[in-house]
Amino acid sequence: MLYAAAVLTDDVVARELELERKLDAMFDAALDRLARLKAAKRSITLQDRRRFHRALEGSRDPAK
Repeated sequence: MLYAAAVLTDDVVARELELERKLDAMFDAALDRLARLKAAKRSITLQDRRRFHRALEGSRDPAK
């Protein structure tokens, strides 16, 4: 109990809470980006997707 009290100072707890707040914000931002990407994906046609993937594959091909 005394060891835990010595290790878990107010400063350590404050840093942990700040880290948790930052991680929550990053997680929320990532979920928001995912939702926007999924919405954008639903809004494009299959033909547009194929065109995009062909262009992407062409840019990766070193022979072209």
